[in-house]
Amino acid sequence: MKLLFFTSDRQPGGMRHALDAYFETLCDIAAAEVHVLCPQESAFHRTATARLDRRQVHACGLLTRLTLRHLPSIGRPGLPRDFDVAVVHNGFAARALAAHAAAVVGVCHNDKAAHFAGVDDLICLSRTAHQAALTRTTATVHWLSHFYTPRATAAKPVKRDGPLTVGWAGRFVDKKNLVCFLRAAAMVRQHHPATRFVVAGDGAQRDQAHRQAAEYAPFVDFRGWVDIADFAAELDLFCLTSRDEPFGYVLLEMMDRGVACLASACHGPRDILEDGAVAPLHAVDDAAELAAQIRAMIEDRARLARVQDACFQRARAPVFARARFDAGLRQILARHGG
Repeated sequence: MKLLFFTSDRQPGGMRHALDAYFETLCDIAAAEVHVLCPQESAFHRTATARLDRRQVHACGLLTRLTLRHLPSIGRPGLPRDFDVAVVHNGFAARALAAHAAAVVGVCHNDKAAHFAGVDDLICLSRTAHQAALTRTTATVHWLSHFYTPRATAAKPVKRDGPLTVGWAGRFVDKKNLVCFLRAAAMVRQHHPATRFVVAGDGAQRDQAHRQAAEYAPFVDFRGWVDIADFAAELDLFCLTSRDEPFGYVLLEMMDRGVACLASACHGPRDILEDGAVAPLHAVDDAAELAAQIRAMIEDRARLARVQDACFQRARAPVFARARFDAGLRQILARHGG
């Protein structure tokens, strides 16, 4: 089976985890010849060239991306046109790459299924995105969330007394919604002034993030990009405030290491936290609700302990197993002879 794997993504974070997961599984399929089309300046390009023959790794520069988006009938000059399946992580290229493969499988990393016009199969990462896609595409729609492999061997001790350290991590972009965390932090500090708030990450909106912190929560400690294990070891409570989170790797990374978590009720976190059964969810953009949840954890350490244990156990649930992901992807490819 000859497979083409396409992504135009160049950012760090959860998307990179997802690309690695798909790439590993595709490469492990017996007798499969895998080719990759991706930006040459991306970290994923280095991953691909380390595993594949260089003739199987094809560069995707700005001109190629523009051609795929605006002139789909041209495709990508020089790229073979005899692939059995193209696995496409960016909807704008789906129609163009159909000229290179007998079948196209799209992987929708948000809720914009309509962007994947022309695909034969569409993979959605969450239950809610899957339900929405059923009415927005004629493709066969599958729900296949990513896998997560736990790394910690034991949960960290619960902090029974004293001030808590509350953290946030991610890229500084609108959809990650750092400002919601900053507003909630300001509300909490009015009642619990000793609580520490720390932020890990960076991004295009760095200046805006620091301006917002100066306005709402000047006491917040910005760390830049940090090792996630070291950051988790410092935290008692982690908050995810995204407006859109297709899966939520950082949430599982914190849960795995025994950090109690709170999250916005968007796609991935709803699945990971079982609609609030594992840990509380707050409405997207509702800083007041998040602040109330943080205060509840500060004021009721038994509740904090229960949420911490539930998060730790959930990160080890079979639904996040690598074998489950591999079997699901192979089953989808088998529809096209894989």
